[in-house]
Amino acid sequence: MSQIPEPQTGGTREYRVASVEKTDGPKGAEGDNWCRYVIDNGYATLMGWRRGSLGEISEHAAQYAAELNTRNNKTPAAPKMSRRK
Repeated sequence: MSQIPEPQTGGTREYRVASVEKTDGPKGAEGDNWCRYVIDNGYATLMGWRRGSLGEISEHAAQYAAELNTRNNKTPAAPKMSRRK
């Protein structure tokens, strides 16, 4: 199992890659060369399976975690207020 170092988060609950490991594919999946990755932020844990090398899947999981953090760190737009005439 490949352990990925935890990023500096500045106290926020950012997603990080918790682990990436070689494994058998999910039930019903064909082929070999499967990896399982776990992404976690302390509240939610996401688990996925993907075919490829350990390096490829580690890169995929890191990019996925970064995309989740980008989406979660966006502040919602302020509601528009209409003026009364």
